[in-house]
Amino acid sequence: MLDDEIWQAEDGDFRPFRRRIRYLPTTASVPVADLDLDLTSEPNWGHRLRLGLVPLSERDLATALSALVGESQ
Repeated sequence: MLDDEIWQAEDGDFRPFRRRIRYLPTTASVPVADLDLDLTSEPNWGHRLRLGLVPLSERDLATALSALVGESQ
């Protein structure tokens, strides 16, 4: 079930926020370190991801999509 609801998971003392998503069936795994992203150019970018959902720039979205589904799609 996909929706726009953000919910908080129960995982002991750690209570991360989640969203229901659906992955594209034709995606491939791509290491973040291999991508040239605005997000990863910031100091301590990994810490930002630990805090929950973070907005991505249009450029980062396009870069990630190209890497995940391939340039030809």
